[in-house]
Amino acid sequence: LDSLSRPSPQKYTCFNMGNCMSSTEEIPAGVAAFFDGEPMASKAEQMIATHYSEAHKLSFTGPYAPPVPEMDLAKMKGAIGNLIASFPDFTFNSEKVTPKKTADGGWAANIKVIGTHTGAPFTPMPGMLPPVETTNKLVTIGPETFTLYTDAAGKVVKTTITPLHEGAPAGPPGFYTEIGGSLKPPLPDLVMEATLKDFADWFAGFKEHATSKTFTIGGKTFAAPITRGDCMDEAKTECFAEWADDNKVLITMYAVDMPKFGEFMATPEFKEMSELSIVEQPPPLMMKDAPAGPAPDLFVAIDVEDMDKWKAGFDAHATSKTGTWGSPEAKFTRTEVCDESKTRVFRSKTTPNRVGLLIGGADMEKFGAMMQDEAWEKISAMLGQTGAPTLKFLAPMPPPPA
Repeated sequence: LDSLSRPSPQKYTCFNMGNCMSSTEEIPAGVAAFFDGEPMASKAEQMIATHYSEAHKLSFTGPYAPPVPEMDLAKMKGAIGNLIASFPDFTFNSEKVTPKKTADGGWAANIKVIGTHTGAPFTPMPGMLPPVETTNKLVTIGPETFTLYTDAAGKVVKTTITPLHEGAPAGPPGFYTEIGGSLKPPLPDLVMEATLKDFADWFAGFKEHATSKTFTIGGKTFAAPITRGDCMDEAKTECFAEWADDNKVLITMYAVDMPKFGEFMATPEFKEMSELSIVEQPPPLMMKDAPAGPAPDLFVAIDVEDMDKWKAGFDAHATSKTGTWGSPEAKFTRTEVCDESKTRVFRSKTTPNRVGLLIGGADMEKFGAMMQDEAWEKISAMLGQTGAPTLKFLAPMPPPPA
């Protein structure tokens, strides 16, 4: 690594060709290190620490630039680290093209960027785009024009990347699409709560509307413009009722087409149906696969053999590490890993022997340690849990576009 801070001196001679300057000039050490064609895993940390200015900015330019915001030094290091984790041989300038001095003082070359997806699942936007599992695919991006600029001290202070062809993959998004990812964000999953006037009456109409535009609620038959299945993955829709009060329901909905769903909720039919059957309905929440903050709220669904046996053990675990099962001892009580005052338990009205949980303010370090502990697997089996639970992190809906 030490050799990276002292790359072999290189000189470039230009004789008034195109955008070049008429001079013989040694390539700055940081520029030479970047363009040397060696994998970034072996040099990135030392190269950036030694040769890059803290004020460095990286941007994509030109008419074919991908929608990637300008990156400061920290974000650039994060992006490179993310790529290295998934593409261990990630390399700029795989063909070792020598950079040329430009008229505006930069050093430029049309280079290819490569990497083989043998590492971790990859996403350029964690939490927004789903990661693509390891594909073992070699990705080649470019050629693209990379131009590096240095300051008076020789530190690299600016990098621009100019894709040369319309529609060609570029930047981290290009690596993502080349291994099969889609830049179109997935349709959101939602959880919606409501307090009802009469669960049985509402639920009959709710089930009808899954596949029929005509349904009856509150003694009135409604003709909706769409079925619920027209705007979401209805095969996954599930209705839960609070353990001691069927009129308090929680509905999970997957792959929701928000424009269609919003348009339906704005119809006179939906508004009238709501007035007839619903006492209160707070805004829906998004269900995500990654936490939105340090102490997230959770939705958990669990399949069990005996609902009452499981519920007794669950209730006891609020303040006891040995609950109704005696041994082994849980790593924590539930009160130690979340805000127990927010815990709510629901029965599925759609799937027999399935329970749903709302858990508030989870300490994910403790929560994860408890669930990964060997004792927890035994406790879950003793309480009759079957299969792995479904766990989703809850987050507010983003504001509608202006």
